[in-house]
Formats: sequence, C-alpha cells, structure tokens
Amino acid sequence: MQQPDNDIAEALVARADDDLSLVRVATAQLDIADAIVGFHAQQAAEKLLKALLSRRRVDYPLTHDVERLVELVEEATGARPPDADAIAALTPWAVEFRYGELADEVLDRDATLDRLQRLRAWAAELLSEPRQ
Repeated sequence: MQQPDNDIAEALVARADDDLSLVRVATAQLDIADAIVGFHAQQAAEKLLKALLSRRRVDYPLTHDVERLVELVEEATGARPPDADAIAALTPWAVEFRYGELADEVLDRDATLDRLQRLRAWAAELLSEPRQ
C-alpha cells in the first residue's frame, strides 16, 4: 500500500458514506430502479469492509464479492459483521444488474438501508479502536 492505511480507510469510508446517502434518499424514490439502489448498497458495504481491512493492513483482492470480504474482516477482527449474510447477499447487485440479469429482482430497500446503517455503525466502532 502506498498511502498510510488510515488515509485509505478514511477515503473508503467517505465514499461508502456517499453510497449510503444515495441509498437513504433513493429508498423512498420509487422511480429509481432497484438495480441502482442495490448497486449503491453493495458498493457501500464493499467499501466499509475494505476500509476495515485497510485499517488493519490486510491485503484484500480486487473484488466485488462481499461474502469474501466479510470472511476476511472476520479473520482480521475476530468479529462477524452485523447482518453478514444479508450484506453478503448484495454481491449480485454489483455486477449482474449491469447486464440486465437482475431486471426482475426486488430489493427490500428499508431492510437494506437498516442493515447498511448497522454495518456503518459497527465499522465506525472498529475503525476508532487503536491499531493493533
């Protein structure tokens, strides 16, 4: 890593917050497709998990696979993220929607937003701990 791990982690959290803000606003906007909301929900989760890994100086693959990132975070922290399985289920929204494969999928926006907010709070707690 070129930059100090804190700089990378902070940048990832800031971008995750941007994605989370979009999800928050779009949750009530039914004219915005689930594919767009799901994509930004997945991106928020991915960036929060990568921020935790960066903070702990754990190399992670260039991937959109949230399940894999959850596993790496669990190994690095000894704790499983809240709603880990539901968060991991966001993975398809990162790629498949781009190719129209999720056209008929319905996203539970309220539940997704709640899970992301819990993940964000949990990540903030871990990111505030002294580096080990």
